[in-house]
Amino acid sequence: MYANFWFAVGAVFLAISSLEAQSPSAIAIKDAHIVTVSGSDVPRGTVILRDGVIQDVGADAKIPSDAWVIDGAGLTVYPGFIDGLGTWGIPGANATPGGSARTAGAGSGTAPAAAQGRIMGPEDRPQTYASERAADIVNPADSRLEAARAAGFTTSATYPGRGIFTGQGAMINFSGERGREMVVAQPIGQQVAFRVGNGGIGRAFPSSLMGNISYVRQLYLDLGAIPKSERIVCCAYERSAAAGIRSQS
Repeated sequence: MYANFWFAVGAVFLAISSLEAQSPSAIAIKDAHIVTVSGSDVPRGTVILRDGVIQDVGADAKIPSDAWVIDGAGLTVYPGFIDGLGTWGIPGANATPGGSARTAGAGSGTAPAAAQGRIMGPEDRPQTYASERAADIVNPADSRLEAARAAGFTTSATYPGRGIFTGQGAMINFSGERGREMVVAQPIGQQVAFRVGNGGIGRAFPSSLMGNISYVRQLYLDLGAIPKSERIVCCAYERSAAAGIRSQS
Protein backbone atom coordinates (compact mmCIF):
# COMPACT_ATOMS: atom_id res chain seq x y z
CA MET A 1 0.00 0.00 0.00
CA TYR A 2 2.71 2.48 1.02
CA ALA A 3 4.82 1.47 -1.97
CA ASN A 4 1.93 2.21 -4.30
CA PHE A 5 1.35 5.56 -2.57
CA TRP A 6 4.97 6.69 -2.96
CA PHE A 7 5.00 5.44 -6.54
CA ALA A 8 1.95 7.63 -7.29
CA VAL A 9 3.53 10.66 -5.60
CA GLY A 10 6.72 10.13 -7.58
CA ALA A 11 4.76 9.89 -10.82
CA VAL A 12 3.02 13.21 -10.08
CA PHE A 13 6.33 14.98 -9.43
CA LEU A 14 7.79 13.53 -12.63
CA ALA A 15 4.76 14.75 -14.59
CA ILE A 16 5.10 18.25 -13.12
CA SER A 17 8.81 18.32 -13.90
CA SER A 18 8.09 17.22 -17.45
CA LEU A 19 5.54 20.02 -17.93
CA GLU A 20 7.98 22.61 -16.57
CA ALA A 21 10.69 21.29 -18.88
CA GLN A 22 8.35 21.70 -21.87
CA SER A 23 7.72 25.39 -21.11
CA PRO A 24 10.52 27.35 -22.83
CA SER A 25 12.05 30.27 -20.97
CA ALA A 26 12.98 31.90 -24.27
CA ILE A 27 11.02 32.54 -27.46
CA ALA A 28 12.47 33.62 -30.81
CA ILE A 29 10.38 35.06 -33.65
CA LYS A 30 12.66 34.88 -36.68
CA ASP A 31 12.62 36.24 -40.25
CA ALA A 32 9.77 38.67 -39.52
CA HIS A 33 9.31 42.27 -40.65
CA ILE A 34 9.90 44.24 -37.44
CA VAL A 35 8.51 47.72 -36.80
CA THR A 36 10.57 49.33 -34.02
CA VAL A 37 9.55 52.00 -31.54
CA SER A 38 12.10 54.40 -32.99
CA GLY A 39 14.33 54.20 -36.03
CA SER A 40 13.83 52.39 -39.30
CA ASP A 41 12.06 49.07 -39.77
CA VAL A 42 13.95 45.78 -39.88
CA PRO A 43 12.81 44.06 -43.11
CA ARG A 44 13.91 40.62 -41.91
CA GLY A 45 14.93 40.19 -38.32
CA THR A 46 14.48 38.30 -35.08
CA VAL A 47 12.84 39.16 -31.77
CA ILE A 48 14.14 37.34 -28.68
CA LEU A 49 11.99 37.15 -25.54
CA ARG A 50 13.08 35.62 -22.26
CA ASP A 51 10.82 35.25 -19.23
CA GLY A 52 8.25 37.52 -20.88
CA VAL A 53 10.71 40.37 -21.54
CA ILE A 54 12.17 41.41 -24.90
CA GLN A 55 15.86 40.58 -24.72
CA ASP A 56 17.10 41.40 -28.21
CA VAL A 57 15.79 42.70 -31.54
CA GLY A 58 17.53 42.97 -34.88
CA ALA A 59 18.66 41.38 -38.10
CA ASP A 60 21.67 39.81 -36.37
CA ALA A 61 20.02 38.79 -33.09
CA LYS A 62 21.39 35.40 -32.05
CA ILE A 63 18.78 32.75 -31.25
CA PRO A 64 19.49 31.00 -27.90
CA SER A 65 19.80 27.23 -28.00
CA ASP A 66 16.92 26.80 -25.50
CA ALA A 67 14.50 29.07 -27.38
CA TRP A 68 11.18 28.07 -28.88
CA VAL A 69 11.55 29.26 -32.47
CA ILE A 70 8.56 30.73 -34.31
CA ASP A 71 8.81 31.25 -38.08
CA GLY A 72 7.78 34.85 -38.72
CA ALA A 73 8.35 34.87 -42.49
CA GLY A 74 5.69 36.99 -44.16
CA LEU A 75 4.50 38.38 -40.80
CA THR A 76 4.93 41.78 -39.17
CA VAL A 77 5.93 42.26 -35.53
CA TYR A 78 5.27 45.66 -33.98
CA PRO A 79 4.85 47.10 -30.48
CA GLY A 80 1.42 48.19 -29.31
CA PHE A 81 -0.33 50.02 -26.49
CA ILE A 82 -2.89 48.32 -24.20
CA ASP A 83 -5.99 50.34 -23.30
CA GLY A 84 -6.91 49.55 -19.71
CA LEU A 85 -10.62 50.38 -20.05
CA GLY A 86 -12.70 50.95 -23.17
CA THR A 87 -15.59 49.89 -25.37
CA TRP A 88 -13.48 49.06 -28.42
CA GLY A 89 -14.91 46.33 -30.62
CA ILE A 90 -18.52 46.97 -29.56
CA PRO A 91 -20.24 48.95 -32.35
CA GLY A 92 -22.66 51.55 -31.06
CA ALA A 93 -21.23 51.45 -27.53
CA ASN A 94 -20.98 55.25 -27.57
CA ALA A 95 -24.75 55.49 -27.49
CA THR A 96 -25.82 55.31 -23.87
CA PRO A 97 -29.63 55.23 -23.63
CA GLY A 98 -30.94 56.16 -20.23
CA GLY A 99 -28.18 58.49 -19.19
CA SER A 100 -24.74 59.86 -19.87
CA ALA A 101 -21.53 58.32 -18.58
CA ARG A 102 -19.43 60.24 -16.11
CA THR A 103 -16.65 57.63 -16.35
CA ALA A 104 -17.21 54.82 -18.79
CA GLY A 105 -13.75 54.28 -20.30
CA ALA A 106 -12.14 55.20 -23.58
CA GLY A 107 -14.45 55.23 -26.53
CA SER A 108 -17.48 56.04 -24.39
CA GLY A 109 -19.18 59.35 -24.74
CA THR A 110 -22.40 61.09 -24.03
CA ALA A 111 -25.49 60.76 -26.15
CA PRO A 112 -29.06 61.98 -25.86
CA ALA A 113 -31.04 59.62 -23.70
CA ALA A 114 -33.91 57.66 -25.15
CA ALA A 115 -37.38 58.54 -23.96
CA GLN A 116 -38.15 56.78 -20.69
CA GLY A 117 -41.21 56.17 -18.61
CA ARG A 118 -41.47 57.19 -15.00
CA ILE A 119 -38.80 55.39 -12.93
CA MET A 120 -39.44 55.47 -9.22
CA GLY A 121 -36.07 54.42 -7.82
CA PRO A 122 -33.31 51.81 -7.73
CA GLU A 123 -35.79 48.99 -7.14
CA ASP A 124 -36.76 49.21 -10.83
CA ARG A 125 -33.17 48.41 -11.82
CA PRO A 126 -33.46 49.55 -15.45
CA GLN A 127 -29.73 50.29 -15.61
CA THR A 128 -28.47 46.79 -14.73
CA TYR A 129 -26.84 44.77 -17.52
CA ALA A 130 -24.60 42.68 -15.25
CA SER A 131 -25.16 39.49 -17.27
CA GLU A 132 -24.10 41.02 -20.58
CA ARG A 133 -20.66 39.80 -21.72
CA ALA A 134 -18.33 41.78 -23.94
CA ALA A 135 -16.96 38.50 -25.31
CA ASP A 136 -20.38 37.76 -26.83
CA ILE A 137 -20.82 41.09 -28.61
CA VAL A 138 -17.36 42.22 -29.77
CA ASN A 139 -17.22 42.65 -33.51
CA PRO A 140 -14.24 43.38 -35.80
CA ALA A 141 -16.60 45.55 -37.88
CA ASP A 142 -16.40 48.32 -35.24
CA SER A 143 -15.26 51.29 -37.35
CA ARG A 144 -13.29 52.77 -34.44
CA LEU A 145 -10.77 49.91 -34.44
CA GLU A 146 -8.97 51.22 -37.51
CA ALA A 147 -8.30 54.57 -35.83
CA ALA A 148 -7.16 52.80 -32.64
CA ARG A 149 -4.70 50.62 -34.55
CA ALA A 150 -3.42 53.67 -36.41
CA ALA A 151 -2.73 55.31 -33.03
CA GLY A 152 -0.66 52.30 -31.93
CA PHE A 153 -3.19 50.38 -29.85
CA THR A 154 -3.40 46.62 -30.29
CA THR A 155 -5.23 45.38 -27.17
CA SER A 156 -7.88 46.59 -24.76
CA ALA A 157 -9.87 45.65 -21.69
CA THR A 158 -13.28 46.28 -23.22
CA TYR A 159 -16.69 46.43 -21.56
CA PRO A 160 -20.31 46.80 -22.70
CA GLY A 161 -21.42 50.42 -22.57
CA ARG A 162 -24.99 50.43 -21.28
CA GLY A 163 -26.36 51.29 -17.86
CA ILE A 164 -24.71 51.51 -14.45
CA PHE A 165 -23.82 47.83 -14.11
CA THR A 166 -22.57 47.67 -17.69
CA GLY A 167 -21.63 43.99 -17.82
CA GLN A 168 -18.64 41.67 -17.86
CA GLY A 169 -15.49 42.72 -19.65
CA ALA A 170 -13.06 40.90 -21.91
CA MET A 171 -9.44 41.42 -22.91
CA ILE A 172 -9.41 41.64 -26.70
CA ASN A 173 -6.94 42.10 -29.54
CA PHE A 174 -7.76 44.53 -32.35
CA SER A 175 -7.46 41.80 -34.97
CA GLY A 176 -9.39 38.77 -36.13
CA GLU A 177 -12.04 38.02 -38.72
CA ARG A 178 -14.68 37.13 -36.11
CA GLY A 179 -15.52 38.42 -32.67
CA ARG A 180 -14.51 35.25 -30.84
CA GLU A 181 -11.07 35.40 -32.49
CA MET A 182 -10.50 38.81 -30.87
CA VAL A 183 -11.02 37.56 -27.31
CA VAL A 184 -7.85 36.89 -25.30
CA ALA A 185 -9.43 36.36 -21.87
CA GLN A 186 -12.91 36.68 -20.32
CA PRO A 187 -14.55 37.59 -18.06
CA ILE A 188 -12.10 40.07 -16.55
CA GLY A 189 -14.45 41.94 -14.23
CA GLN A 190 -17.75 43.75 -13.81
CA GLN A 191 -17.82 47.48 -14.55
CA VAL A 192 -19.89 49.88 -12.47
CA ALA A 193 -20.26 53.27 -14.18
CA PHE A 194 -21.51 56.61 -12.91
CA ARG A 195 -24.48 57.62 -15.05
CA VAL A 196 -27.32 60.04 -14.47
CA GLY A 197 -30.60 60.08 -16.36
CA ASN A 198 -32.03 62.88 -18.43
CA GLY A 199 -35.50 64.33 -18.35
CA GLY A 200 -35.73 65.89 -14.91
CA ILE A 201 -36.57 64.69 -11.43
CA GLY A 202 -38.81 61.62 -11.41
CA ARG A 203 -38.33 60.86 -15.10
CA ALA A 204 -35.06 58.93 -15.12
CA PHE A 205 -33.61 57.66 -11.87
CA PRO A 206 -30.87 58.29 -10.94
CA SER A 207 -30.75 61.95 -11.80
CA SER A 208 -27.77 62.75 -9.55
CA LEU A 209 -24.47 61.26 -8.42
CA MET A 210 -25.93 60.41 -5.00
CA GLY A 211 -28.81 58.68 -6.74
CA ASN A 212 -26.27 56.63 -8.72
CA ILE A 213 -24.58 55.55 -5.48
CA SER A 214 -28.00 54.71 -3.99
CA TYR A 215 -28.77 52.55 -7.04
CA VAL A 216 -25.55 50.56 -6.59
CA ARG A 217 -26.07 50.19 -2.83
CA GLN A 218 -29.66 49.02 -3.21
CA LEU A 219 -28.70 46.39 -5.76
CA TYR A 220 -26.14 44.88 -3.40
CA LEU A 221 -28.60 45.00 -0.50
CA ASP A 222 -31.19 43.15 -2.59
CA LEU A 223 -28.63 40.56 -3.60
CA GLY A 224 -27.64 40.00 0.01
CA ALA A 225 -31.28 39.48 1.00
CA ILE A 226 -31.74 36.49 -1.30
CA PRO A 227 -31.55 33.26 0.72
CA LYS A 228 -28.51 31.16 -0.01
CA SER A 229 -30.64 28.18 -0.93
CA GLU A 230 -32.51 30.22 -3.54
CA ARG A 231 -29.25 31.34 -5.11
CA ILE A 232 -28.07 27.71 -5.29
CA VAL A 233 -31.29 26.64 -7.02
CA CYS A 234 -31.03 29.56 -9.43
CA CYS A 235 -27.42 28.77 -10.34
CA ALA A 236 -28.24 25.07 -10.79
CA TYR A 237 -31.07 25.98 -13.15
CA GLU A 238 -28.86 28.29 -15.19
CA ARG A 239 -26.22 25.57 -15.53
CA SER A 240 -28.79 23.01 -16.67
CA ALA A 241 -30.31 25.50 -19.12
CA ALA A 242 -26.87 26.24 -20.57
CA ALA A 243 -26.32 22.49 -21.02
CA GLY A 244 -29.66 22.12 -22.80
CA ILE A 245 -31.30 20.19 -19.94
CA ARG A 246 -34.93 21.03 -19.19
CA SER A 247 -37.14 19.82 -16.35
CA GLN A 248 -39.69 17.19 -17.36
CA SER A 249 -42.23 18.34 -14.75
